Amino acid sequence: MVDLGSVDAWLYNIEFQKRGLPHAHFLLLISRDSKIHPCMISAEIPDRNQDPELFTIVTSHIVHGPCGALNPNAPCMKDGKCSKQLPKPFVKDTEMGTDSYPKYQRKDVQSGGKCTVIKLAGQNIP
Repeated sequence: MVDLGSVDAWLYNIEFQKRGLPHAHFLLLISRDSKIHPCMISAEIPDRNQDPELFTIVTSHIVHGPCGALNPNAPCMKDGKCSKQLPKPFVKDTEMGTDSYPKYQRKDVQSGGKCTVIKLAGQNIP
């Protein structure tokens, strides 16, 4: 549990995705002298063995795609490209991009990232 005495300010926003699944964005301003060390934000698939429930939720509701050459008729496709600019590149650590948007940690499989299979029209797509 977070000691709210360590939080100088907070803000949150709840949004609903197209499938109706809610998600929240939180901003916590933590005191410099706090013992809390915030975690790094990442855009990775959770470990199936460590948290099977979260793995199922993420892979069932939050993973985008497939689109592009694998599914050119996907709703996100505009002029032959994904309008969400996905897939994003693999990044070892979260960093600020040159366009002011963050590049979230997203490791490839060789660097310890996770991979899953998505079904499209009865076909398994890794």
